[in-house]
Amino acid sequence: MKITEYYSLENIVSWIKSIFYALFKPKFFAREIESRSNSELLAQYSFYFLSCTIFYIFISVDFQKESLFKQSVLDLLINSSIFLPVLITTIILCKVERGKKVKIAFLYFLAIIFCFLPILLLLKAAFYGMEDYFYELVTNIITVASFIYINYIVAIVLKSGWKSIVSFLALNYLLINVFLLGTTVFRFDRYAPQNINDRLLTEYIDLYSSLNCQDEIPTVLTYTGYKDDFKFGFALWNLLDTASTKTDFGKVDLYRKQLDENIKMIDEKQFSFYRNKAIAIEYKHYFNEIKKTIEQVHTYPTDLREYGYKLDLMGLPIDTILIFTKQIEVDNIIAERNKLVEYYNEFMDSKEKSRYPHEIIYRLQYAPSILIMKLFYKKEI
Repeated sequence: MKITEYYSLENIVSWIKSIFYALFKPKFFAREIESRSNSELLAQYSFYFLSCTIFYIFISVDFQKESLFKQSVLDLLINSSIFLPVLITTIILCKVERGKKVKIAFLYFLAIIFCFLPILLLLKAAFYGMEDYFYELVTNIITVASFIYINYIVAIVLKSGWKSIVSFLALNYLLINVFLLGTTVFRFDRYAPQNINDRLLTEYIDLYSSLNCQDEIPTVLTYTGYKDDFKFGFALWNLLDTASTKTDFGKVDLYRKQLDENIKMIDEKQFSFYRNKAIAIEYKHYFNEIKKTIEQVHTYPTDLREYGYKLDLMGLPIDTILIFTKQIEVDNIIAERNKLVEYYNEFMDSKEKSRYPHEIIYRLQYAPSILIMKLFYKKEI
């Protein structure tokens, strides 16, 4: 029989049922796989592949295509890389019909991948469409579920009896930790970024890191007269430095230039996400508020002539004299900055909460490896 002849409605319904068996009746799934020929299995899994491909094309939109597929497949590939200990465990413990058991383990692994991939694609599309980290949280829960199926439920597929299942789980657990320690010790590039597949966060960080003077605001306005030349300046207070006030008047021109560059960069930057576009507008309001505050307190040299700036000290003329100082009202600036801080905290908090499922399974799965690394590796400075 040709492979194409397997694509009957009856067989397609049977293949769909097999996915549910893999999830809820793993033993029955194994028996089904054993009863089917290689040609039928090839037709079955090509159907899964084509279904996932068509589903991906259907739900993708232009700006999502690369990131949607990349992140969904990357999440699964991370779990897939852990499948190697499963194969080794199968080879070691399944001494009877070893080749058949390896085949069943591999096909079970593919079935789980094809089962979870459409769900992850749909959740990623929802995440990028709604820009809500709730969908990222659900995505991570599904990813953790795929990890559990690939690495632990497979023991039920391959083994009978609790002792055999527990032995399989224990050896696989040990091997996964050995692999983690190995990749940690022999990591080729220790400075490679570990979380670059979140386009929403990446775009925000790109905006955040491109802006200057985010935490420096003018506080004390100062005019200095030197002969017939007046210099305008102000103290810059770094809001992150609660211990002291910085009064570097030489930075005034650079400071104003950086404000203008920030506003220009925001106007020219193209954003893929509404959420980041909205925060960019808030940044623009913030920098414009600083500029407006500076201009409101600015006094031109001609307005200061009435003060007279010559002073004699013990009969000696002093050419340089502090003419004028004034405290700048920063309430509006602080109010605008508080909006930015609130947004940043909310963004990072949502991202962190969405990673809770990964953190939980990581600590449970890799507890021995984490303990060993803490004992034998010094903290990097």
